[in-house]
Order: sequence, then C-alpha cells, then structure tokens
Amino acid sequence: MPQMSTEIKKVDKLSIYIKTFWKIMRGLCKFGLKYDFPIFIGKSVEITHRKHIKCGKNVKFESYSEIHGLARDGLHFGNNVTIGRYTEIRPSSYYGVGNIGSGLKMGDNSSIGPYGFIGCSGKIIIGRSL
Repeated sequence: MPQMSTEIKKVDKLSIYIKTFWKIMRGLCKFGLKYDFPIFIGKSVEITHRKHIKCGKNVKFESYSEIHGLARDGLHFGNNVTIGRYTEIRPSSYYGVGNIGSGLKMGDNSSIGPYGFIGCSGKIIIGRSL
C-alpha cells in the first residue's frame, strides 16, 4: 500500500483520513453496485441503474458526478479508475426513451477529468481493454 509523504503534517493527514473514511462509507451504502472493495464515492454522486455497473478496486467517483448505467453492455471500470468532479456518464437518456447506448469500458489506471462528459451511445473504450 502506498505511504503518505513524511512531509505532510499530522493535522493534514487526519483531514485526509477523515474525508477518505466518508467516501468509503458512501461506497458501502451503494447497494446493487458490483465492485471490489474499496470504492470511494464523493458527496452528491448520483448513480442510477447500478446493476449494469461493475467496478474494480480503488474506483473513485468524485463529488457531484453522475453515472447512469443504463446501457446494453453496461459500464465497466477497471482498478484504480477515477471519475472527476461534476463528470457525467450517460449512455442513454434519463428515462430510457429512444435507443439504449452500448456502454463504456475503462481499463486500469484510467481517469476522466473534472467536468467531463461521456455520452457512450456507441461503445467507448478508455485505456487498455478489460
């Protein structure tokens, strides 16, 4: 497991540990989501159609992101994937109107930065294929 820098003061480490604890707790409360422990979920993350989403270890959904799993092939996130703040992943419309999208596969150690939008109506692969 990676170690924190020795240059970080104890009060700053405590702040990091507390924030990380709450992200893990929110991850534990996302029933129906298939994942390998741990998963980190920030504040106000919206995840719908969870049964179509599979996550590897150390997946991070940062605060205010929207992840909609309604896709023919689902959404697959490898290990150590980060979805940035305010990012939206929408393979189809909110209400299932029109065509259902194909989905998304993100390989290990991949990320989408803050404010990203992935429509994935067609199949999208980011990083090394799973």
